[in-house]
Amino acid sequence: GLGLKLDYKAISKGAVVVGIVETGLLAKWNTENPNKVVQNGDRIVAFNGKECLGDELLSALKKAEGEMVLTVLKNGDK
Repeated sequence: GLGLKLDYKAISKGAVVVGIVETGLLAKWNTENPNKVVQNGDRIVAFNGKECLGDELLSALKKAEGEMVLTVLKNGDK
């Protein structure tokens, strides 16, 4: 799986990354893309180009197959 722990509210925009599992796909992404590392505190705001509320994002991630595009707002970005 993604190897990702998220904190979210059903009506909040996206979800905040609160944990990354060392053996997951996100950890692999971070190793292969050192200039685009996703870290704790970053917020995933869209899935495959569609902005999502927390519940929508979790549902989309659970059903996802194949390539995914996640839009991440870096912690500290405005």
